[in-house]
Amino acid sequence: MTNVQTYLTHFLDVALEAAPWLALGLIAAGLLKGLLPAGALARFVGKPGLGSVIRGSLIGVPLPLCSCGVVPAALGLRREGASKGATVSFLVSTPQTGVDSLAVSYALLGPMLTLARPIASVITAIAGGLAAEAVDRKTPANPSEPESPRPCCCSTEESTCGGTRSVSLGVINQPPPPPPQPTLTQKVWRGQTYAWTTILDDMAVWLLLGLAVAALINTLAPPDTLHAIGSGLPAMIAMVLIGIPMYICATASTPIAASLLVAGISPGTVLVFLLAGPATNAGTVAVIRRELGTASTAAYLAAIIVVSIAAGLVTDIALTSAGWTAPETAHEHHSVATMIISWLALLMLIVIGSRKLIPSRAITPPDKDVSHAAPGD
Repeated sequence: MTNVQTYLTHFLDVALEAAPWLALGLIAAGLLKGLLPAGALARFVGKPGLGSVIRGSLIGVPLPLCSCGVVPAALGLRREGASKGATVSFLVSTPQTGVDSLAVSYALLGPMLTLARPIASVITAIAGGLAAEAVDRKTPANPSEPESPRPCCCSTEESTCGGTRSVSLGVINQPPPPPPQPTLTQKVWRGQTYAWTTILDDMAVWLLLGLAVAALINTLAPPDTLHAIGSGLPAMIAMVLIGIPMYICATASTPIAASLLVAGISPGTVLVFLLAGPATNAGTVAVIRRELGTASTAAYLAAIIVVSIAAGLVTDIALTSAGWTAPETAHEHHSVATMIISWLALLMLIVIGSRKLIPSRAITPPDKDVSHAAPGD
């Protein structure tokens, strides 16, 4: 078998291993998107303090957003009233994990690292949020920030609201009835459409890149090739320096991590890569600095660096003491039923992921009339 054939075999093995878990993660992500009420997140993270920071980190764990995709979501939270610390904790925890990446992690990394990943992510996020709260208290408030407008009273007398003379006439000036709420079926459909279009589009290229790198490592690097640099503080620092400027989503980083484990990298060093790589990239740092300030951005990066390395060291000590061994997912044998499911999931991901290459009509729920849809639907 030639090197090209060996590489393609490894690529297909990793893709089949990850496909059903990725599909399951996208389904769960769509349910979160469709069923979570709009504005519900900001109500829980509005006040500065430890509680909001913790809630911001926990909210971000299941959401399948990459380090670029999380920025508009976090800024939306911030502008709805979320505290700076909660915003930073959300920024840290969200891209590091997600229901899709945790599902793929269970398949490729085993239960121990799958459990360590969200725990370390939450700790990193809380540390970053508290650091941002601390530096924010030293920064004077912006006096030019506009105040919220006073609501108009509802009476039969004339009143002035925002400098405009108006007359309230009781029932006549009552607000219009709210628009009809979507049904459960519509919510689920919209959530699944979002997951299988926007989310899949956002990570498709980087997921393919991750699978390609994983297959390359499996092809060129025997398991003991990287053993000499597979553990210790220098290897973890190198992972941080490589991971922070890199743009790779949590799901795409998982097959790379699995290949590093098989190649001899220690689980703690791999965990550092899983935390630092997806958490941020060079492009998002500039946006975060502009929106949150230099001090909060420094706290955000410092938390990722310090806690990621600390989590890696603790993980190496704990798993080595427990006699942990790397899962050899690329060499496992599967039943016929499992292989059928893997192939169906992989084909479904390929067909939906490549839909932009084929001209087609927009995906719309069958019970929705596009001609009467409001702008932005």
